[in-house]
Amino acid sequence: MLTDNTVQTIKKWRFDLLSKNGTVNQKRQPSERYNWSLINPLPDSVLNEIISYYESGNGYKTIAKELNLTYMECRSFLINWIKINPRKGTNIVTDELRKKRSENAKGSKSNFYNWIEKRPEQAKKQLKSIQGWYLNKNNEKIWLRSSLEYIYAKWLDKNNIKWKTEVKTYTASEKTYRPDFFIYDENDNLIEIVEIKGNYFNNVEERSKKAIYVCEKNNLKLNIIFDIQPYIEKGSYYIKELKAWKQIQKQFAEKSSQSNI
Repeated sequence: MLTDNTVQTIKKWRFDLLSKNGTVNQKRQPSERYNWSLINPLPDSVLNEIISYYESGNGYKTIAKELNLTYMECRSFLINWIKINPRKGTNIVTDELRKKRSENAKGSKSNFYNWIEKRPEQAKKQLKSIQGWYLNKNNEKIWLRSSLEYIYAKWLDKNNIKWKTEVKTYTASEKTYRPDFFIYDENDNLIEIVEIKGNYFNNVEERSKKAIYVCEKNNLKLNIIFDIQPYIEKGSYYIKELKAWKQIQKQFAEKSSQSNI
């Protein structure tokens, strides 16, 4: 990072500079702003620090944040007054920038970190609405009702767990109830019921009561999943899985359209 002294010096110098009339240079008659910059240059130590900072791989965006400027304000200032020319060709993205982008894409720095909590209304739509076909590890077509179910189904297949969806309807408190997933042991005996709900599905409490009732009555295990994150493949994240799920539905739609021609 730039030192506090350099940041404050540049801010004050730029403020004084912009209080003068004119632009960088007017060929016929140098502007007041240009003449002022010649008479009151930035200290060499400040110039050397910001130039070195840029040449070490930091970009205009990084410097703009530190100077509290917009990208375009910073770019114009550095090019016109500090004489730092923009990188070209293969040098545009430096190793330092790649490192920062990688860091900013992980954990709490990522734009997608806790996005469900940040944008619950958007989550409601995206988590619930996308239904479609999924090919399991046995190449069987299975209808899934959300991207969350898609993520969980992939996890089951990856871990060689036998499963089916909505194959049986139960009666609970005089109402019908059909679980999301049925889990079987090696002998094809039903051993567990799984509900994929997320925090933003409606009627979660009512369905949970039904699930508990059915499992107790039939001596089954119950797993109600509110957080899908533990079931997402290592190195992936929800938005990436959502895009993959959309792409799968697009491919199924295209195949269906071609078969009807």
